[in-house]
Amino acid sequence: MRYLHLVIYFVIYVDSKELPIYMRHLRCPLTHDFKECFIEKGTAAIPLIAKGDPEYNLPKMNPFEIPIVRLLESPSMALNLTNLKVYGLEELKIIDIEVDLKRRMFKTTLSGQNVTVVGEYSVDGKILIMPIKTKGLFSMYLKNGVYIATKIDHIEHKSDDIYYRPVFDPLEYNFEKVEFRLDSLFGQNEDIGNQVNKYLNNNWENLMAEFGPQIARILSKIITDIFDNLAAVVPVKYIFLDDPVFKF
Repeated sequence: MRYLHLVIYFVIYVDSKELPIYMRHLRCPLTHDFKECFIEKGTAAIPLIAKGDPEYNLPKMNPFEIPIVRLLESPSMALNLTNLKVYGLEELKIIDIEVDLKRRMFKTTLSGQNVTVVGEYSVDGKILIMPIKTKGLFSMYLKNGVYIATKIDHIEHKSDDIYYRPVFDPLEYNFEKVEFRLDSLFGQNEDIGNQVNKYLNNNWENLMAEFGPQIARILSKIITDIFDNLAAVVPVKYIFLDDPVFKF
């Protein structure tokens, strides 16, 4: 029993940390200047966070690596993406934030001019009317994306400290354009492969209506993992420059 008490002690007490040292000068006060401060300093924090930090369990984001995404599974088509690398996340910028302190709601809008996903694909089914079973290299370019992440911070008490437990709404997103490229779609028949890629890119909005929610879940997981991992070990008192019960 004594050893159990020691384990509980270390989980509750020892894991408590301040923000990473490279982020402490980027905190903002909960005053009327919070929005302007958060946009400036939050944007400055993104490339620092993107480097990753094992101490805080923050993943490396330049690039962010994803082992597998089952993009489509249906009776007529199976499309899997593997060994994915996401480039450009470290260049995201915060362009707006809405805050409701009474609800502890933060709605952050980010923009990214160039986010590129590369990896491998495997497909088994039909594209248009043509049966296809193949694999090859895959790339997707997300041009001028706008991402809206809304979270509500629930309160948790551990020891004598208060922690946030962030809960996110589904990520909202919009793109100026999305470009796809799937190599070796029909083996050596490059003409048909190029025609299919052209068709995909001419109809990217329809494709995003189908595949967009899955892509949004990928991007959302990147964001939520960062907030979840920081919130798990950093008490509220270290997040803002002043008392978190301050009201605008």
